[in-house]
Amino acid sequence: MEVVTGLAALVLLVVLIFSALSRASQKARLQGAREAADSLVRGVSRHYEHGDKEIPPALAKVIDDMKARVSEMNTVRQQCEIYLGHLRGLGDEMGKAAWQDGFEVGQRWTDPQKGEIRIDLTGKQLADVRLLAHFGFEHTLFDRSAELFSTQEQADAGARAIERLERLLPSEYRDESEPYALAINRQQLIWERWPKQTNDPSATPST
Repeated sequence: MEVVTGLAALVLLVVLIFSALSRASQKARLQGAREAADSLVRGVSRHYEHGDKEIPPALAKVIDDMKARVSEMNTVRQQCEIYLGHLRGLGDEMGKAAWQDGFEVGQRWTDPQKGEIRIDLTGKQLADVRLLAHFGFEHTLFDRSAELFSTQEQADAGARAIERLERLLPSEYRDESEPYALAINRQQLIWERWPKQTNDPSATPST
């Protein structure tokens, strides 16, 4: 009888130990989930406050729902499960918000600036446009009757526009042996067309 009583007490002690360990484990799990949630929420708040933007509605809803559901749960296990479930949803919404932010930044980079236009060209088309622009520039300065450029400033602006095209040329359409030959040629034409203005900014252009 004493042996049976001793075994029963031992079994009860083991059960109590495992129960205590289980509760401690659940509390530690809850504490970890709570700290992870708090850290993420603080990070989200700082990110949007620093950027002077509002938290996306879907993200704010997940945070509010998580806080409300946790406060409704009575047991540590239930609270822990709520945290873990909503942390997954919080991660999903953070990813979507980050993607949207990146998409908007990309749009700002790809959309033309105010007063500009943007078109899509192949490398060959861009090379052709650049050569046509260069030859047109030469013809304009050779033919005084064209009167496209009445001042050196206008000619300089035209040359810079062609240089923008040249900077965008793919490597296979560039002359690596003389990459600046055409640009130098255009600048030489400008100096020849307005020699006095080049040397003396206050001089009037020749006619």
